[in-house]
Amino acid sequence: MKRDEVSLHRRLKEMLVDEARAGRKCSSLLMRRKTCKHSSLEAIRLLSDFENCPGQTLHIILLGSQLRLGEMLLTPELSQLAQRISTVCRLEPFTPEEVNSYITFRLRVAGLQSR
Repeated sequence: MKRDEVSLHRRLKEMLVDEARAGRKCSSLLMRRKTCKHSSLEAIRLLSDFENCPGQTLHIILLGSQLRLGEMLLTPELSQLAQRISTVCRLEPFTPEEVNSYITFRLRVAGLQSR
């Protein structure tokens, strides 16, 4: 099995077209590490080329934990990727009360019975 970028790109496109024909959509969740390079983000931009397939077959969700991601997207080298981003959200940290509510909720969902 070939592992070069061109072959992997072609195989991924074929899979996405097959999924689109079957009426399914695919999502890719990518988490940015602190050491993420411009070249990695450029590879993500190339994935967005699959949008040329019929019916928006791939949704890319890019997560970053620092403001640095936004700064990187403002650089000229990544302007093409930045142009393809449809939604940008910034989540603020939970307050202590929100943390307590969230943990209580998740425990209930997991089946914990209150006493």
